[in-house]
Amino acid sequence: MPEYVAPYCTDGEHMPVLIIQGTADNVVPFYGMPRQGLGYMSAANSLLYWTRQNECATSSGIDMLEDVDPDDGARVLLQTATDCANGADVMFYGVYYGGHNYPGHALGLDLGTTTFDIDATQVIWEFFKAHPRAAE
Repeated sequence: MPEYVAPYCTDGEHMPVLIIQGTADNVVPFYGMPRQGLGYMSAANSLLYWTRQNECATSSGIDMLEDVDPDDGARVLLQTATDCANGADVMFYGVYYGGHNYPGHALGLDLGTTTFDIDATQVIWEFFKAHPRAAE
């Protein structure tokens, strides 16, 4: 999460958050990129930020997901924060050894390892299906 965005996220309604981040991402570094107001939080700090912001009462341990494609060179771990205000759960998929790619889909770009252990399209759809926004 960009550090400069955090101050703007303190007011308003609680919002469900889904994070999918590769540990070998050279575009948005997994371990963050501090830089005078223009940097990025680490993936762990982004998860912690949204867990606190959404007032989540329960945090899961870290679950290693099934290694569906052992030849892809990556593993996916899942951590969740639930029992949040207004059902605004937080889910974090850490793609270990994964680059700046779209899990489950080879895009033909050299941005590091792509995992095929999850399909990001399916993960995103399931997340939004479970957290619908009320019609205004």
